[in-house]
Amino acid sequence: METLLELTSGLERPTVSAKAMRLSREAGHWAAYQRLGARLVDTVSTTVATIAPWLAHEKLALLVRYSLWTCLVDERLDGSDMSQSELDRIAWSVSAVLRGDRVPTPGDVMETELAVVLAGFREYDRGSGMLTSIVDAVGDGLMAALEHAELSRQVALGSADPPTAEEYLDVASRHIRYRSFALGLLQVAGAAPTREAMEVVEQALSSASRAVRLVNDLRTAAKDEREGSLNILALHTSGRVRLGVQEIECQVERHVQTHDELLESASDLGLSELFVSALTNSVRVAVGMYRITDLMQEEPWPFPPIP
Repeated sequence: METLLELTSGLERPTVSAKAMRLSREAGHWAAYQRLGARLVDTVSTTVATIAPWLAHEKLALLVRYSLWTCLVDERLDGSDMSQSELDRIAWSVSAVLRGDRVPTPGDVMETELAVVLAGFREYDRGSGMLTSIVDAVGDGLMAALEHAELSRQVALGSADPPTAEEYLDVASRHIRYRSFALGLLQVAGAAPTREAMEVVEQALSSASRAVRLVNDLRTAAKDEREGSLNILALHTSGRVRLGVQEIECQVERHVQTHDELLESASDLGLSELFVSALTNSVRVAVGMYRITDLMQEEPWPFPPIP
């Protein structure tokens, strides 16, 4: 937690630290029951508190709860031993909960927690269409996670060729589920963007998702190599070029810059500067978090700093 606090200003650190500790303490009991580690809860809580320390506790807690739900989904989907029928069952049941067509099954934490989180976001709905966008983003992220899991399984078993770097990033950037988190942040912060501004925000979040995914892959490169998991560093582009660390670092910075420039355009279309600042800080902290640590397990940064 202390290292992650470097991502916030010195004046804000005591506030962020206190908020993060409270969030972690409250989420820790449920997370431990689901066998999500204390370090993961601390990392998520500190990251969320750093992104928007000005938000009320209950709003930050909702974002933490959603973030931990996405980690739980990843824990369930990880590994090459999950069958296609199991993946299909998860896709059907969670999608039905998202649509409101299915009452969550008691004891199925993926369904019950998702319903709780959606109800939480619904409390902040102002009829602007944001809730619809969040539901769409959650569903899209889940479908991407399932597609990523199935492709990883097939490649690991030798029944499919590895994707190109471009094909991989198209899915993996959605799988990282940054879009749904950022839309949730806007929702609890009180944003009600116009349709025109929202279209630009969505473009910005696509760039942000790519930046977060790429830096995540740099962080987990050693682990992914050990486990035989897909990673951008192990793939070739459609031009049969294998990207190096420096090229990927440049892509991260370019995607973040594109995100920030698009948000300025959204500001011209009526998006409040408060929300532009919130999203700008969100992607900065998300990228910075992966430069410091990994959500699931501690991995040293495997590369020398880029000058």
